[in-house]
Amino acid sequence: MESIAIVGYGNVGWQLAEHFKACSLPLKSIYTSQSVEIKGINVQNAHAVITEDVVLICQPDERIESTLNRIANTKSVVLHTSGSKSIEALKRFENCGVLYPFQTLTKGRLLPISQIPFYTESGSEHANKVLIELAQKLGASAHEMNSEDRRNLHLTGVLVNNFGNQLFHQASKYLNQNGIENASLEPLIRETVAKYFDLGGMKAQTGPAKRNDYSTIKKHLEQLDGSNLKDLYQLFTQIIKTEFNEQ
Repeated sequence: MESIAIVGYGNVGWQLAEHFKACSLPLKSIYTSQSVEIKGINVQNAHAVITEDVVLICQPDERIESTLNRIANTKSVVLHTSGSKSIEALKRFENCGVLYPFQTLTKGRLLPISQIPFYTESGSEHANKVLIELAQKLGASAHEMNSEDRRNLHLTGVLVNNFGNQLFHQASKYLNQNGIENASLEPLIRETVAKYFDLGGMKAQTGPAKRNDYSTIKKHLEQLDGSNLKDLYQLFTQIIKTEFNEQ
């Protein structure tokens, strides 16, 4: 592994570049449309020909195909970081694979590598060796997983992270609209997550839907008249009622 290229410098690309530099991995180039300067790294135009022997594609799924067309060396180890894209998308390259970080990543917010589990898949023995070497040098945990299982994992990540974050945001907006500081939610959010891991989802569940408190549910729905949260409240109420009625 003499040279590594990262294609894309968004949330994932930035995070991996920072960890690669910290571990002295041979990161030679970053291909991006952004105008940035990175000490010790060649910053290449996003449409330039890619020549490195390990290419890590950190781009949205719809851009992967066009990136593959710019890789000059057919013997390169070509990896993508997508949770939902099959390894089959890379199969024109013999040495292909997946290095999927199952974590919420935001550019500018560097996480310890111990908090970023990676899920890997390889199309050749050589690609697998490169994936193992990357994980070992990063000091990261890595677990083999096929494309179908990875898609299922990715879907649950969207549910708990993307949707969960938006639920927090919408609740905060509702408080602000009613003159209440959203900091009031912080202890509840932290305990909700902690209790889930301590007790499990079924034992941790509380609230009017679980106890069939129709009077409170009705009042809440009246409060939410005209809000896009009303449909969400009704949906989650029904999910919770169905879950506990099946016990």
